[in-house]
Amino acid sequence: MQKLLAALILTICVSSGYAQTDKGDWLTGGAVYFSTSSSEGITLSDTFITSSVNFNVSAFGGYFVMDNLCVGLGFGYGRNAATNNYAPIELTDISTSLSVEAIARYYYWNGDHVKLWTGLGVRKGFGKYDDHFYDYDDQGNGNGKEANQ
Repeated sequence: MQKLLAALILTICVSSGYAQTDKGDWLTGGAVYFSTSSSEGITLSDTFITSSVNFNVSAFGGYFVMDNLCVGLGFGYGRNAATNNYAPIELTDISTSLSVEAIARYYYWNGDHVKLWTGLGVRKGFGKYDDHFYDYDDQGNGNGKEANQ
């Protein structure tokens, strides 16, 4: 696994070091982000368990309209879910989002293997948020109540 990760990092570093910034070239990129977390504890009045799962993916592409100046579009999707369980109540919040972004990058320093740039972007996002509430009795039977916001 460590060899695979080292090869991936080396490939990214070498390929980005030889990136072209001349008029007529294309620029593409993207990112994937995933995380999970959980915790639990006990207070004087109750116990609680919290957990969350986050997933985001984005991609962008651009065209060099002149040397060192790239303009393009980016797209993104995200889903975040968080659960808070304060016995006997469970709250689950789920949010999803889509975004589109106009970007511009100007490469102001082009070294042999490092290229520094500054950028500007305008993003418009659309999303949905769902709030789920569940109440459990002593036997673990729940009556789910949901409220969408």
